Amino acid sequence: MINKKETTLTNDQINYLSYLISLVPVALILGAFIADLIATFCAIIFLYISVKEKLRTIYTFWIVKLLILFCIYLIFKSLINNEESHSILRSFFYIRYVLFSLLICYIYNLNPKFTKIFLKILTATLIILSIHSYFIHFFTFDILRMNFGEISLKQNFTTIFTQYGVPYDYRISGLFYSESILGSYIVKILPIYLGLVFLNNKSKKYFILTITFFFLIIISGERSSIALSILFLTNFFLIYNSSIKKKIYYISIFFLIFIFAISNPNLKNRIIDNTIFNITEKNIVKKDELNITKTEIQSSQSGSNFFKDKLNINIFSLGHQGHFTSAWKIFVDNPIFGIGIKNFRYECKKPQYKDVYACTTHPHNTYIQLLAETGIIGFFFIFIIFIYLSYKIFTLIFFRKAKIKFSNHYKCFLLGVFINFWPLIPTGSFFNNWLSICYFLSLGFFLGEIYKINSQNKI
Repeated sequence: MINKKETTLTNDQINYLSYLISLVPVALILGAFIADLIATFCAIIFLYISVKEKLRTIYTFWIVKLLILFCIYLIFKSLINNEESHSILRSFFYIRYVLFSLLICYIYNLNPKFTKIFLKILTATLIILSIHSYFIHFFTFDILRMNFGEISLKQNFTTIFTQYGVPYDYRISGLFYSESILGSYIVKILPIYLGLVFLNNKSKKYFILTITFFFLIIISGERSSIALSILFLTNFFLIYNSSIKKKIYYISIFFLIFIFAISNPNLKNRIIDNTIFNITEKNIVKKDELNITKTEIQSSQSGSNFFKDKLNINIFSLGHQGHFTSAWKIFVDNPIFGIGIKNFRYECKKPQYKDVYACTTHPHNTYIQLLAETGIIGFFFIFIIFIYLSYKIFTLIFFRKAKIKFSNHYKCFLLGVFINFWPLIPTGSFFNNWLSICYFLSLGFFLGEIYKINSQNKI
């Protein structure tokens, strides 16, 4: 533990930093700019504190060293490859997220009140977010805009169709409005929230709220977030310190919640029907783009200008598969250092990489993006962390001594980082400001708990 007697910070300054960090989940809802401003300010403060107080032990954990090396590598790579200015700037300032997570680790161990402050503000934030989203989902009513004329219960029992006669792609974004990231936000924040609930011995009191927030992930309609929440819950119940009977009870409740949620025809269409359609959707390309014979053309849709390919199993969807294919080709041509941060959007437009289904800002998968933009070296920096997290979870599942040794809040923080690094899922851009703050916010609590455990073992 970090002793208050060993720091030059006053109690007021420590409390100020505790509240500042606790406002990050609120800032993430207000927008990436505000959240990034707070994270950057926190990074500068921690850099100043670490120099002034000569903090060394907080940098000794190997994950911290690895991430700092990753940041140095990004800077070095961008300079020797003479990358675009936006890529160089991203590389130079990416280290602010590592410093942000280290400030969380520092305050977590310095201020016993920090976790209580963070939990109170986070609980209030999630409750407000839930109320607003539930009104939209069940009543099509935005309580902030007070549009009473739009109140309707129809979407709960009847499939909504677009003007073209196809089912509406049902998604709830809540306070995020135009950005459909409600589910992504909750699934990244929920492990921290649950960890703090256990840490402050409020698991019984906050159980109903936890269920409420989990249900919010489902009604968001974000399939990746739903998959990650299931991954988190499955692993958590496997390593949770509790009786089998209690685990079955909790699992049954969450299963019934999921069944209830998809009883909504629009959610069922989004989560199940659309997923099956996307995975089995057949590729459609122009006949003159394929090397096919007249017989093959006649055996297909002879009267049409298009021809359906035989392949009908996709990696998530045609769009995702297209992104992955383009990014992989880019990696093969630039295997060591990649093409530079945020450069996929430009590189995928080149004829040799262009895919009819995909050329956007990023490849929609963390590890494929790292391969394409940072090369095999950058990829291994992050993949090594994922392997370590997987190993820790493996030991907690299969070794009873490890399961008993570690607390439930440690397990929540561990799983929170683990699902952020999970490879088999479509993701946002790894270097996106908003996502980076979410990742390193979760990492900060995990590092804080590791630092506490290591300090206690030395006593």
